Amino acid sequence: MDAESQRVVKYLSEVEEAAEDVLTTKQQMVDLDMKRNKNREALNALKDETCSEKVKVCFGNMFIKFPKSKAREVIQKDQEVLDKELNKLHTTLKAKVNELNEMQGKPELRGYKLSPLSTDEMKAINSLLKSLDVILTAGMFGRMDNTSAFHPEVSRSRVSCFVWDGQTSMLVPLTCPKVR
Repeated sequence: MDAESQRVVKYLSEVEEAAEDVLTTKQQMVDLDMKRNKNREALNALKDETCSEKVKVCFGNMFIKFPKSKAREVIQKDQEVLDKELNKLHTTLKAKVNELNEMQGKPELRGYKLSPLSTDEMKAINSLLKSLDVILTAGMFGRMDNTSAFHPEVSRSRVSCFVWDGQTSMLVPLTCPKVR
C-alpha cells in the first residue's frame, strides 16, 4: 500500500476505535442503570415488607438471609456507588463524543455542556421569584406559552426562559409567580 492509503486506513481505524469506545460506554451506562432500577425495586419491596424481620437477599448466585435494616442499608450504599459511577461515565461519554466528532471533522455539539441546576439553586430561584413577585415577560427572558402575562385572571403561567452556556441557549419551562 502506498502512504496515502495507509494514512486513510489508520484514520478510519482510529475513528472506528473511538466510536467503539463511545458505544461501550453507552452500554455500560445502560447496564448500570438496569442495576440501579433493580435496586430501586428492591428498596420499594423492603418498604412494603412488614411481617418479617429478616429478608433474603441475592448476592451473586446465592441467597443470604439478612436483617431488613441491614439489607436496606447495603442496597442504599450500592445505589450511591451506582449513581457516582453513572455520573462519571456520563461526563466521560461527553468527552468521548466530542473527541469522536472532532476526529470526524464535525462541529462540537452545542448545548452539550449544560448541567442542571442543583436543588439549592432551584430553591433560590423560586424564593427570589416569590419574594420579588415579578412577572417574566417576553421581552426580558423568554416567551409566554398560550397565556397573557398581563391578564389579571391568569394565576400561573408557563414561561420558557433561556439558559445560556456561552454558546447555545435552551428553552427551560418555569412556573411564573401569581399575577396580581
